[in-house]
Amino acid sequence: MHKLHIVDIQEDGQNWLAKSHEWLPNDVAKDLNPGARLLVDSDGFAFIYILENETGFHHIIFHREMWPVLRKIYESKKPIVVELQQNVKKELFQFQEELSFLLENIEGNGNYGEKFEQAVRTAFTFE
Repeated sequence: MHKLHIVDIQEDGQNWLAKSHEWLPNDVAKDLNPGARLLVDSDGFAFIYILENETGFHHIIFHREMWPVLRKIYESKKPIVVELQQNVKKELFQFQEELSFLLENIEGNGNYGEKFEQAVRTAFTFE
């Protein structure tokens, strides 16, 4: 299992392009499929998108520092694509829907921890 920590997200025409701190090996990158699942690491203050192949899961991690851009992505409704290798990009299918579900679920839910809930509320409050 690889953990790719997203360090940069830029708007790229019709999409948002996310880049991590490293690239995956080319054969692994080409073999991955979007898991259409977004999870929460409430201790690490991160959202984690799952990519998968027949050998397991790979985590695309959006730490708190990336949340202001995630809010822009959420508001824009544009797809987000992650660059896994120089010529290998994968759209993170269902990202918007998954983020929307989590934001609704986190609000007022003590299971995520008070500090995490407050951080999400601050980063994603829409007025």
